[in-house]
Amino acid sequence: MFQYERDAQRVYEAVIKRMELFGLELSKEKTRILPFGRYSGSRETFDFLGFTHFNSKTRKGYYSVGHKISRKKKKQFKSNLKKWVKENRNTQFDEFMKALNKKLTGSFNYYSLSGMIREVRNLWQHSLYVTFKWLNRRSQRRSFKLERFYEIWNDRIIHPYIHVDIWSGNKVIYNKNV
Repeated sequence: MFQYERDAQRVYEAVIKRMELFGLELSKEKTRILPFGRYSGSRETFDFLGFTHFNSKTRKGYYSVGHKISRKKKKQFKSNLKKWVKENRNTQFDEFMKALNKKLTGSFNYYSLSGMIREVRNLWQHSLYVTFKWLNRRSQRRSFKLERFYEIWNDRIIHPYIHVDIWSGNKVIYNKNV
């Protein structure tokens, strides 16, 4: 991020030259300079590495860069989860829950940054809903009542929490002892 557009333009041209040295080129449709930051006054967002980055403010009113899960990745997570649950709902229940927990843990570890707990909890809630729905469709009888399923879910599936605190001064803190 640059405060002045001319600095961004200089780096953009340097990156193009550097990539040409290796026989690579930047995609003109995907690469652009956009006004972003404290002084831009812009409400524009951009997607990078599965996150949507946007201008935001802290609770005290200071500028910060906000993050949320990109719409495309959220949709992909939900459809992949539904497909996986449908395909594996007839496996042994303990194995199913262990595998599901591993899948959810990986996603939560990646997306659990400061300020994103609501996003991650929404994925957790969606996972609960989809799993309950498809496990109850294994036969003509219900496999679980909702209250019993909540108990099992809370025992076997990790609860989302913030793994990386990016607002702790100059260093990034990884929460390992939660």
